[in-house]
Amino acid sequence: FGGKNGFWEADVRFDVSKFRPALKWQIDTGEGKSSLVTDADTVYVHVGDPEKGDDETITCVETLIALHRVTGQEKWRFTETARMHDVQETFSGDPVSPQATPVIVGDLVISLGFTGRLIALNRETGDVAWRVDLVNEFGATPVQFGFSSSPVIGSEGRVFVMAAGDESGLLCLNASDGSLIWKNIISGPTYSTPVLAKLADIRQLLIVGDSEIRGVEPENGVTLWTYAMPKPELTNVPTPLVIEDGSFLISGQGAGGTRRIDVSRKEGNWSVEEAWHNPKLLFFYCNWIQLDSGTVIGCNDKLLLAFNPATGEIVGRWRGFRDGNVVKAGNHLLLVNGRGRCSLLKPQENGLNEVFQFRTLRGRCWTPPTLAGQELFIRSGKSVACFDVDMAQDSKLEAIDNFLDGPNLLTFED
Repeated sequence: FGGKNGFWEADVRFDVSKFRPALKWQIDTGEGKSSLVTDADTVYVHVGDPEKGDDETITCVETLIALHRVTGQEKWRFTETARMHDVQETFSGDPVSPQATPVIVGDLVISLGFTGRLIALNRETGDVAWRVDLVNEFGATPVQFGFSSSPVIGSEGRVFVMAAGDESGLLCLNASDGSLIWKNIISGPTYSTPVLAKLADIRQLLIVGDSEIRGVEPENGVTLWTYAMPKPELTNVPTPLVIEDGSFLISGQGAGGTRRIDVSRKEGNWSVEEAWHNPKLLFFYCNWIQLDSGTVIGCNDKLLLAFNPATGEIVGRWRGFRDGNVVKAGNHLLLVNGRGRCSLLKPQENGLNEVFQFRTLRGRCWTPPTLAGQELFIRSGKSVACFDVDMAQDSKLEAIDNFLDGPNLLTFED
C-alpha cells in the first residue's frame, strides 16, 4: 500500500521522450476500491459482489482474482462470502466491496475483506493457507463503512493488521500461519493504514486511530508515545505522511484539517508537539506525497493542493484534479483524477509542468494507480486496465500520443 515504504514512490524511471502510453488490456472484474498489487507474472485484484438474502441481510461475496500480468487472462480466483455486521453500512449507497489493499509475503498473497476476514492464499494456485476473522477471533470492532486499513509487511515474515476494539487493536501476525505474535490494544476503529517509519531515529509503526495517534515498537508491540486526536471519534482516512525525521502530517475530520506533529526523544523520554494546524487544508480519501523540493501535494474532493510542510501555507491550488491520487516515479509524477484522466507532471522550482495527459478508464477512479516497471495499472469501480508507458519496449501496440501543445505550467502561488 503506497509502495515498499508507504510513501507512494515507485522504483521506476522512464524516458519521457518515449512516454507513449498504450492500452495492453482491459477487463471487467467487479466492484472494489483496493489498489492492485503485482509480482513478476501476476496482478492480484480484490473485488466484491453484494447479494441480499431472503431476510434482506446483505452478504458480501468477495473474490481475489489472479490475472496474467502480460495478457490480463485469469489464472485463478478464490471466492468467499461473509455477512455484513449489524453496525456496518456502505458509503453513499455504494456496493459492498473490498477496500484494503492485499500484500504479497513470500509465497502468499494476503487480503482483508469488508467485514474483517483476513485470508492468505498461495499466490500460484489460489489455495487457502490460513484465514482469520478479526471480529470473531480477536474481538475487533466492526468498522462502520468496512475494514479499510491495509495490511503492512514487517520483517521476518510478519504482517501488521489494524483490527481495533476493546480486546483487539494493532495485531502483529505470523505471515506463514496467521498466528498472533503480539497485539497493541487501541479501541477506536480507523480507516487509515499504519506506516513503518523512523521518527527520532527510532523505527516504529505510526498509527492513526479515531481518538489518538500512536507510535508502536514493531518488534514487541510496546507503545512508545501517544497523542490525542483533536476531534475524537471522527473519520480519518489518509495515511500519515512522514516529511522528515521526527515530523509527520495527519489529515481528516478528526484532525480538523491538516496538522504537523513533531516527535522527539531525549534521555529516553518522548515529546510530542503540534507545529501547526491549517483547517482549510483538508484531505479526505486520497493520498499525498512530498516532492524533492520539500513541497507536499495531494488532491481532495475539489482541488489539487500544494503546501509548505514547514508552515502549512498553501502555495498552489488547481482545478481539474479532484479526487485524484498520485505516484512519484523518479523525477516525474503520475496523477490519476477521480474521472480517470492520467497526467504526467514534471515538478519544477516554481510549480508543476503537465506535459502529457490521456484518458484511462471511464467512471469513478478513486483507487491509486499502480506503477510497476513499464506498466501502469488503473482501476475504476468495476474495470481494470493495463497500459504500457514505454513504447520502446513494444511497437505492436497502438500508442497514445497526447503531449500537450506547449507547457501547461501549474505555477505555485496561483
